[in-house]
Amino acid sequence: MNYCSGEDGYAYYKKGHVPLDEFMTQLKAYTDEIDAIRNVAPIHTWKRVARDFQAGHSVVINAKPLSRGSFPVTWIELQTS
Repeated sequence: MNYCSGEDGYAYYKKGHVPLDEFMTQLKAYTDEIDAIRNVAPIHTWKRVARDFQAGHSVVINAKPLSRGSFPVTWIELQTS
């Protein structure tokens, strides 16, 4: 399970399109019982890792399926702002 966060919220993801119930079971091992992200539905999507040169770190962004550098993920995100 991978974790990423930014100014607008945070997300957990796992590479590959895994069964959503299996993903939620794994997510519970990484989060507290009161974590609001447990109330969000995960999705299957495609992402890419890109470099944010201004901020000096990498970011995970949306990608078209099978495009260069893209990979399938099971994704759950909580917007906090």
